[in-house]
Amino acid sequence: MLHPVRTLTGVVLTARHPADHDWHLGISVAIPDVNGTSFWGGGTYVHGQGYVLLDNHGQIVGGGPVMRDDGFTQTLEWLGHDGSVVLREQRSVRWAPLDERAWALTVDFTLTADATATLNSPGSGGRVGGGYGGFAWRFPECHDVQVCTADARGEDEVHGRVAPWLAWSANFAAGPGRSGPATVVVACAQAAAAGEPWFVRVRDYPGIGSALAWDQPVVLQPGDALSRSFSIAIADGRLSETEAAALGEELRAPVAYPLRGT
Repeated sequence: MLHPVRTLTGVVLTARHPADHDWHLGISVAIPDVNGTSFWGGGTYVHGQGYVLLDNHGQIVGGGPVMRDDGFTQTLEWLGHDGSVVLREQRSVRWAPLDERAWALTVDFTLTADATATLNSPGSGGRVGGGYGGFAWRFPECHDVQVCTADARGEDEVHGRVAPWLAWSANFAAGPGRSGPATVVVACAQAAAAGEPWFVRVRDYPGIGSALAWDQPVVLQPGDALSRSFSIAIADGRLSETEAAALGEELRAPVAYPLRGT
């Protein structure tokens, strides 16, 4: 979990334990259902009943981060409701300068199964459009939100869209933190290649994420590993769609990121 994440001038772009969803934790990696254990928090979606509070929550535990000058790595275990290891995770977080207005953040994770692991979401359980799970970013309160990909605009079009990058521009209102305009561009070529759409919320609450199990479960056999790398540009001010698209195209290219500051 990463919080607070700020722009270069200090505008806060993450929310932790917001009142509407107490289990949202800034930038995180979480999955609603792995072999029947919730690694998300809150209620569990039960088809025909909606969200039900169940005694099925697991834990993600591990040692402290191993720090470098430009980031850290961490080894984590996903413990099921019964205490068994469901998944093992290797996580890497890196940062680098881009220019006088923006900086770059990379979040990599690899999930490895000891035994067969079935990754589910409300979407794979029957909730249409509810396939969240994987990389997740909860923003603080936002106003005048503009969210887009290269070929889609607005929550209704971008939600459920498979695209190599997504841009979110808004006026952020972070309560006790510093507020102001900022733009976030997130790219993941692996997710796009796997056909995983973006999950987007604007009206209900401000947040974005990936959808590993949008409408079908993902099954990892013993020894299987699932890896994703999310490259992010964090900029002060509201970038134009042209500027955001240029960053998105740069971020999606493996050889082009990160170049500056390395």
